[in-house]
Parts: sequence; C-alpha cells; structure tokens
Amino acid sequence: MAQQRQKSIVIRPGGCYVGGPGKEYLTRHVTHIVGDTCYWESYDTRTGEATRDCMACSEGHLYNWAGREATPEEVARLHKPQPTYREELVAKMQARALLIATDEELIEEVKRRGLWKKGGR
Repeated sequence: MAQQRQKSIVIRPGGCYVGGPGKEYLTRHVTHIVGDTCYWESYDTRTGEATRDCMACSEGHLYNWAGREATPEEVARLHKPQPTYREELVAKMQARALLIATDEELIEEVKRRGLWKKGGR
C-alpha cells in the first residue's frame, strides 16, 4: 500500500492556497478567520484574475481542499482589490474604538443590535 505524504499547510489569515488535484486552476486567499470559519476570495491561479467567489468554510474543509500553499510568484500575480483611503480609515477607527470600549459597553452594543445568542452566550 502506498504511503500518503502529510501536507505541511498552515491555514492563516492572508494565506493563499492552490487547489488540490483537479482544482489547481483555483487559488483561495484567506481574508480572515473567525473561530474555525475561514473567509476567502477565489482567483484563477494562471491569470490571477478574481473569480468573484467570496465564501466561507471550516478551516478543516479548506485544509482538505488545498493541495499546497501558493508560491510567492502566484501570490504576486493575484489581482487583489486594494482598500480605499476611507475603508482603511474606518478600519483603523473601528480597531481603536474596540480597544477603548469596556467589555460592558461592547456587550451592551451586541445586545442592542440583537446579536446576543439566547442561552447565555
């Protein structure tokens, strides 16, 4: 029986992964990870053009999908959208507000927006 090689892929935010056998034509760029959920954008591996697929899956699912990490040349080829000045400014302001806000203020805002899960979470 042939021994399978273990993949040495680490799924991380900002990482780019080329699909496994039969899916090498796609590269997924992980934009962020929340818990065990990876959010990614998909690109054509050969041209670097966005395929307009932006989805989410579990970290385990992405690990199984990926054949390998993209090479630096493949990553450089990707036509990733650049944030606007306003988007960067808003992101910085949001990050600063989260650092300043107390836990109680954050919890109250989550409740006010109806995002609080029933059952104590």
